[in-house]
Amino acid sequence: MLRAGDTLYLPRGWLHQAETSATDSLHLTIGITASTWIDAAKDALAECEDKLSLRRGVGTDGVDGLAGLLGEKLDSEPVERRRRRRFLDSRRPIREDGLSQLRALESLDTETLLERRETVIADLEQRADGLALVFEGREVRFPAHAGAELEACFEREGAFRASELPGDLDDEGRLVLVRRLVREGFLKAISG
Repeated sequence: MLRAGDTLYLPRGWLHQAETSATDSLHLTIGITASTWIDAAKDALAECEDKLSLRRGVGTDGVDGLAGLLGEKLDSEPVERRRRRRFLDSRRPIREDGLSQLRALESLDTETLLERRETVIADLEQRADGLALVFEGREVRFPAHAGAELEACFEREGAFRASELPGDLDDEGRLVLVRRLVREGFLKAISG
């Protein structure tokens, strides 16, 4: 029997079901998801799906280099990269001002104060055809010629204006970029 303010710790794997007595009650369950080596091994194998030698039936000739291939994919750097990507893909947006930000797009210009949303955790990834901003379960792609401005928006701390961004984009190009980042929820326009 738990009383107001009590905490009950249940080790991993223990199922539970809360039941109330005669009065209404509220309980909060907090789960902590741990990355395990079995998760890392499954992710490593998933990255090998395009390897033809792994698509042969078991019982045929052995797979040349499988141990080496998996060993590379289980090094700390690729394991951490996949773990972080899973985390970024599973985060959901925290936006209490979504509609007002969409309305702010109408009056947004190069002198509008902008800032990165403090609730956004993101990665900026270099791709063969440009850059990808990965956050809140999505991947937003940008052309390489907007790279300097996008990197500045990604790294900037505090308020800034589109007109202050480095790079070769003209004012119209900067507006296209920051409007998209506001629409996607990465940046927000500061009113006032």
